[in-house]
Amino acid sequence: MSKNNHTFTTHLRQANDLPVQVQFDHQPQEKQTHDYPGCDAEVTLCEVLISVTDEYACETYDVLPVLSNLSQVSLRVKCWAHLEILGGFDDEH
Repeated sequence: MSKNNHTFTTHLRQANDLPVQVQFDHQPQEKQTHDYPGCDAEVTLCEVLISVTDEYACETYDVLPVLSNLSQVSLRVKCWAHLEILGGFDDEH
């Protein structure tokens, strides 16, 4: 099982359209063999980081734990789109 880590920036409506940095793992599809059942392709969200800056400091927060299921699904769709832009993968999802 081989996971690939990716990062991209997008805007999240739930965060007032502020830019967020999305970090995710991509597990490519693996074919079934005689000794291995194989696995489907999948995308797993790792972190959704938002930076808040004021005159004194810049803080970064992981907002993934507080995102709604709908927002998480939307981000996973964006992850698949990001992979398609990168090219070089032919997983069905």
